[in-house]
Amino acid sequence: MSSGNEQTDSILKKAATGYRSTLFTQAIRVLCKIVSVVVMARIVAPEGFGQFAMAASAFWMLALFRDAGLGTAAVQARTLDQRQLNSLFSAHLLIGGVLTGLTWLVAPGVAHWFRSAPVTPIMQSMSGAFLIIGAGGFVRTQLQRNLQIDRANRVEAIGAVVGTIAMVAAGMADFGPYSFVVFLLVSEGVSTILAWRETTWRPNWTFHPGCLMPLWRVGRHVTLNQALAFLATQLDGAAIGRWFGSHSLGLYSRSSQLLTLPTQFIALPLGQVLVATLSRLSPTSDQFERHAANTVTPIAHLVLPCYALCIVMPDTTIHLLLGSDWLAASPLLRALAIGSAATTLILMAQSINIATGRTNRLTHAAAVTIPLTLVAIYLGFPSGVDGIALGVAGAQVLSAIPRLWWLLRDTPGAVRNYGSALIGPGITMAILMLGLSAGDRMGGAMKSPALQLLIALGIALIALTAVAAVLPRLRRELIATLQFIAGLRSSNLAGNNSRAPK
Repeated sequence: MSSGNEQTDSILKKAATGYRSTLFTQAIRVLCKIVSVVVMARIVAPEGFGQFAMAASAFWMLALFRDAGLGTAAVQARTLDQRQLNSLFSAHLLIGGVLTGLTWLVAPGVAHWFRSAPVTPIMQSMSGAFLIIGAGGFVRTQLQRNLQIDRANRVEAIGAVVGTIAMVAAGMADFGPYSFVVFLLVSEGVSTILAWRETTWRPNWTFHPGCLMPLWRVGRHVTLNQALAFLATQLDGAAIGRWFGSHSLGLYSRSSQLLTLPTQFIALPLGQVLVATLSRLSPTSDQFERHAANTVTPIAHLVLPCYALCIVMPDTTIHLLLGSDWLAASPLLRALAIGSAATTLILMAQSINIATGRTNRLTHAAAVTIPLTLVAIYLGFPSGVDGIALGVAGAQVLSAIPRLWWLLRDTPGAVRNYGSALIGPGITMAILMLGLSAGDRMGGAMKSPALQLLIALGIALIALTAVAAVLPRLRRELIATLQFIAGLRSSNLAGNNSRAPK
């Protein structure tokens, strides 16, 4: 029994280190992203963003199949033998080559759909990334699987920094939409090289497809879920690009990209650590339950305030990040932020499903979003791009609770604990929205958007502090979140001596 406890403690200590490392790495990546957003919005016109968004919509759809779900299945698997490891590597290379060819083949069709000829060469220039991903995707997955999160994060951080520098340099050299292609190729290339340097494992170039079937049974549902979810997020962009043009799509896609930052750099990376950790704990153990609940709470506390700011002060946010030429995107940012907040909450429930091997539920939950999104686009179309944004956001909000119930049902205590874990973050978001609204009105006379934002944030934080002073639970959660960021609460994150919502 003591050996089992020691093993669990070791897993949870690695998890705590992984969360801390992930937060630090994502802070670096967010800084790179903010720098690139601020700079690139001023040197690449909305049309250029729109053209790249058209090419990227199809490219990233193909990218969902870059490992056919085998990477996630490998992280979730308890054990992998050498035959499986070598076959996984060979499968990654094979899939990368196939996707490279497919990208070249479908590029003209994508350009024809969007009625924009420049999309073809842009998409074809992106195809080389699949070869790089095929060569490095597996070894990066192995770092995650072995809970060597700090090494994996170091690889990602350096790749992001070098890629951002290359992208900005390309933008200043008047590469236009190809600047974003430069980022893709450089960041993936650097990450692949560094990942191989971080591991001692080397392949023997053998391929036994049959030994991958157990992983495929898990991974196929993950891939199908990702494909359906991505398709749902691209339907609105496809409609806008075809019927409203590259300028409107540039405004819409840039708003969407801003709202993916909290998910891309906080919820998803921490969710990957959560999957790797929970996969090595017994689903029926107290540690599994506590660790899941105590990780969901700080993630939500970190993510939801970002959406609160975009909902209450979209004009100021757009003005500061993108510049005055992009202010037409403000109503889009507000509408899409509402839907993004609801969608982000579902991502953490997906981590619990993957860890328990119930990946088939992900497919069912994602499939529901397709018809809902189509109906939302149809209803919003007469009101233009703004109407589509509102319709999509409404569909995301209405489907959030049913999808959460479906994902967590029959998992002991999951629905109750997950809901309890989100109460505090929900209160925090509501208080911040009220404070930001009051501060926005008070600072409305200010000519400086930055000063207006500082005043609003100050009032919002004062309001949150005042409420936390009279609500002990909220106060404990906010302190725990700060300690989570600083990496000072590894024992609580691990589920030792911590509260499990009941």
